[in-house]
Amino acid sequence: MKVLDFTALDVETTGLSIADNELIEIGLVKYKDGQIIKQYSQFIRPSQKISSYVVKMTGITNDMVAKSPLFSEVAADVLEFIGDDYVVGHNISFDLGMLNNALAKCDLPEISNPNMDTLDLAALLMPTHRSYKLSHLAKVFDIAEDNIHRAKDDALMTGNLYLKMIEKVKELDMDVLKFIYYYVSSGSWFFKDVLKGLFGLKLKYEEYPWILLLNKSMEEEDRQLSGSKRENSTSIEDFSLKDMFSFFKKDGLLGQKMKNYELRTSQMDMLEKVWNALEKNEHHVIEAGTGIGKSFAYLIPSIFFTLKKHEPVVISTKTKNLQEQLTDKDIPFLKKALEVDFSFTMIKGRENYICVNKLAYLFSKVLESGNTDDIKGLMSIMLWLFHSGSGDFSEVHNSLSIRYKHYIYSDSYSCLQTKCPFKTTCFLNRLRKKARHSDLIIVNHSLLFADIYYGGSVLPDFKYLIMDEAHTIEDAATNCFSRGLSKRRIHDIAVKVAEQRIWESNAEEDKAVKDILKGMQKDGRFLIDNNNKTFDAIEKFFRRKEKDNYFFKKSQKRLSFAYFSQEEKEDIENRLQKIETILTGIKEKMEDINQFIKQHAGKIQYGFYKKLLLEIYYMLEDLSAIRQEKENSIRWLEKIELKRNSYYELKVVPVDIGPYLQEHVFKSRDSVIFTSATLAVKSNFNYYLSRIGYLDSEIKIVTSSLSSPFDLENNVLLCVPKDAPEYEDSKEYLQALANYLKSILLTTKGKALVLFTSHKHLSDVYYNIKDELIDNNIQVFCQGKKVADRHLVKAFKEDETSVLMGTDSFWEGIDVPGRALSHVIIVKLPFEVPTDPIVRARMEQVAAKGKSSFFEYVIPTAIVKFKQGVGRLIRSKSDRGSVIILDKRVLTQGYGRSFLQSVIADKKYPADLNELNSLLKSWI
Repeated sequence: MKVLDFTALDVETTGLSIADNELIEIGLVKYKDGQIIKQYSQFIRPSQKISSYVVKMTGITNDMVAKSPLFSEVAADVLEFIGDDYVVGHNISFDLGMLNNALAKCDLPEISNPNMDTLDLAALLMPTHRSYKLSHLAKVFDIAEDNIHRAKDDALMTGNLYLKMIEKVKELDMDVLKFIYYYVSSGSWFFKDVLKGLFGLKLKYEEYPWILLLNKSMEEEDRQLSGSKRENSTSIEDFSLKDMFSFFKKDGLLGQKMKNYELRTSQMDMLEKVWNALEKNEHHVIEAGTGIGKSFAYLIPSIFFTLKKHEPVVISTKTKNLQEQLTDKDIPFLKKALEVDFSFTMIKGRENYICVNKLAYLFSKVLESGNTDDIKGLMSIMLWLFHSGSGDFSEVHNSLSIRYKHYIYSDSYSCLQTKCPFKTTCFLNRLRKKARHSDLIIVNHSLLFADIYYGGSVLPDFKYLIMDEAHTIEDAATNCFSRGLSKRRIHDIAVKVAEQRIWESNAEEDKAVKDILKGMQKDGRFLIDNNNKTFDAIEKFFRRKEKDNYFFKKSQKRLSFAYFSQEEKEDIENRLQKIETILTGIKEKMEDINQFIKQHAGKIQYGFYKKLLLEIYYMLEDLSAIRQEKENSIRWLEKIELKRNSYYELKVVPVDIGPYLQEHVFKSRDSVIFTSATLAVKSNFNYYLSRIGYLDSEIKIVTSSLSSPFDLENNVLLCVPKDAPEYEDSKEYLQALANYLKSILLTTKGKALVLFTSHKHLSDVYYNIKDELIDNNIQVFCQGKKVADRHLVKAFKEDETSVLMGTDSFWEGIDVPGRALSHVIIVKLPFEVPTDPIVRARMEQVAAKGKSSFFEYVIPTAIVKFKQGVGRLIRSKSDRGSVIILDKRVLTQGYGRSFLQSVIADKKYPADLNELNSLLKSWI
């Protein structure tokens, strides 16, 4: 086969449905030996109108195609051009699908030529790439992109991208190529013919063990790591603040290596406070305003402290994004700029990492099925693994692979630990070893708390801890220290018990053991039955409450046990007691025959047995906690809705998390440093300290507030219009709100982040305003519409005349510097939902101490989130924009002043919408 002889295809259409939409343009480019020899481009006149969205995307208008031929008039030319060629396309199933659908309507034969999708090739060869859009890949490979979303130009880009992919294939190690060729040959993927065309007799159809290739890549990584362990780090015996400050001089190391470097006195202030806290073994809270550069302000002293003291420093963040920014960008830059050698490791939760044992099982199942799509995904995973030293599956972004995450991620329940046949290649074991030899260890809050509280042993012993994004600690710790029980979790254990045929085969000669195993199987089936009945009752219970419109959050519905009638509470507790009794019986039977299984079963079989027994121990502990009403804990039933699926869970959570944090996390550390842009309320840290347990702690803690270096008073216009719609739970309010927002967004020409507190209100307003905004060339991106949040934010960044609408998670963590985000619109003050069980319990706890739960808990919590929302606006020194608050309570209620005083801005209170729009026009 001549791999470089092919036709590249692209089509533009009236929409994305192959069945319902039509062609409006066809582009074909013929290649011979990798060179363009012929091109074809033709507009097609459809029978349906081209939507405004397609017009905006492609630039093809209804007028442009009005006098073009029908597809039936050019179909023969298209078929003749393609002929018997091998066809290449980007997402070719769509292009060929549209073309074949049009051919079928003309009673012409479909194109069944061999074909290759450059999207699949890119996913296989570039599994960690964050975008597989044709235009993005064209930029990566410096391919000309004259008219994106025009058929001939896209076909040209696709053809040239294919040639680049062929070059990448040629760069692969020959052992890897042999491995891929053997396995893709078992399916119908045309890639096997491409490989044979490229390498001919060098490739033989023979199995190449994947574990050998994995070990080979790990040996290479071990060689690279051997020179970067802590014992090889730069040794610094005498180092002072004065030495550190020298880096920040105009001719210092940072100034020499950073573009547009500028001295920030507040950054140096923070650096000094972090250094002193580490040196003097202090606990310190630092509120660092936007723009201080807090990452460098704590990283630099941490680096030199660990090199001086030979003690690791653990840095914890809330989000993976910040973890990755620290390890992929900030730390490597400082390592080079500061001319010091030190080691660092990033650790995420274990569910981010591949379990090699699970992968081996998946590998055998996929090959057994011979399904081509499954083989594509598996090859993409394996190619990534051969080049990844981490096994961190969150590095993989292509759709071929990520659908397998549920089958191969590591978890504590299925881990065979020392019994695992792949323990030497286990990514978590290797990560633990690496962390023990690291100077800086970057983790997230959830992992930190879980590892310390549950003894996960991923982290080595450490005395020094820095917590960034520290305003999220309470929520992260609450989730970590909670206990939960779901139908699926009980079902998984019940099935393992009911179907344990492997152990039964070891007991043929021992009747007593055989009888116990049969009894276990019976108990397992009984557990399945009781589990189903229990959660059927819970589902009916929830449905009754949903009819009463009791719940506020669409994606998370919680019902406290305190709201149950005595009869309802007893019914649930009796059902749980039955499950507990069955589980206890299973546990006792398994303990009775434990020694027999250990002696007669294989290592792996016994490993599974012990893990199942451990799972049952955990579940019995959780059942006990959920069934008992205890002080400082709250119990609830929860319905979680994910896409089209929903599941129910019973939870028990500590109300006051502070004592847990003090006992398990903070008390044993020499120094803990907390930092965030939003920690103080009215310049006071008492609220924050009370939430994390320091107000009543014996540990002395220092607090500092460092203001933003940005000129917020001159660069932020804060408006509270006096005629904004007054909130009420009605269609009339939502209609008025939509009209008000529409007017503002047309005035600003998009460039806005609109923050809601209700998913329902968000959705209703979105559908009310999107069509008119799109008609005015303002694209609207809305959270929760089947697009991942990160893709929405990326699209918003790239389109300066767009609007991004979101709830909860969009109030923080969104970083969009520049004109794309010039306006933040806060629809409603972010008060927590009072019916949420944990919120209500915390309010009651504050009230029990004789304090006002509203002013001591509700208001401070809302102000912190409010400050986070406002903080989305100014992300760089040159940013300028407005914050518009549509909740008049900041003007009409006494507590409103606290919200307004919490932010620095030029504050205006326009009388009506016209005055607001005039202000915005003059400000823009």
